[in-house]
Amino acid sequence: MTPEDFIAKWRGNTLTERAGSQAYFLDLCAMLGVPPPNDPDNYCFERGAARTGAGRGWADVWKRGCFAWENKAPGGNLADALRQLMTYALALDNPPLLVTCDRETIQIHTHFTGTPSETHTIALPDIGQPANLQKLRWLFTDPERFRPRRTTQDVTAEAAERFAAIAQALAARGADPQQVAHFLIQCLFCLFAEDAGLLPARLFERIVEKAPPRLKDLASAWASCLPPCVRAASSCWKTSPGSTAACSRSCSPRRCNPPTRKPCCRRRAWTGPTSSPPSLARSLSAGLIRPSAAS
Repeated sequence: MTPEDFIAKWRGNTLTERAGSQAYFLDLCAMLGVPPPNDPDNYCFERGAARTGAGRGWADVWKRGCFAWENKAPGGNLADALRQLMTYALALDNPPLLVTCDRETIQIHTHFTGTPSETHTIALPDIGQPANLQKLRWLFTDPERFRPRRTTQDVTAEAAERFAAIAQALAARGADPQQVAHFLIQCLFCLFAEDAGLLPARLFERIVEKAPPRLKDLASAWASCLPPCVRAASSCWKTSPGSTAACSRSCSPRRCNPPTRKPCCRRRAWTGPTSSPPSLARSLSAGLIRPSAAS
């Protein structure tokens, strides 16, 4: 099968996930000139695996030492497919590559120990490009080709250097060292909370981008970026040490109830830093994002 034949057959194909996934993969093997799944212990369809914290499931395709592959119907959520693969990874001997596919797009996620993950995306119309064909063959024959050059230690060191440079720049402008440390911890927590799904996607980034030059406008800029449920939770914070923090049921973005200014519960005392969310936005504008506008 030529790349042109493959694209023509699968462009706009409306088969369901179950009906189309194996036929698609077999055609892909034929196009690449690699053997199809043929060994239940090393290279097969529907490899059974214990899912971390979720019982048992099946990886759609698995090749020992190479990849695990999860299919979705066209337009399916590939992020969900990746999360599903992650729950299988340990039971599948931690394959170095995790592949998600909805027959319109193939995403190859690197999963090498000690390295940051990288994603290689191949769209169906571009599958015949020589570089993309080579990447797809490497999936089956040479997964080490995908190993990132940087390690997680390199990434951590680079991030630490950037945070140190920010701290030095703020200190050189006369900022109190404790306030600088507090501000950077807040930034780090926001970045973590985004990655962990505790905050809406790119919320912190949008706040930084929208930060106006004058401090008096920062609180409203912060509020405009927040969904109603988070605005409701933010209004409940007390800023004095030892005061009670609201632990509102409406705080979760996944369960967004109509906002209310009345705390729904007072189950734990707030013993952390005394700054409310708007103070973080003020710090961003005054200390980092717009240094020329700070007074």
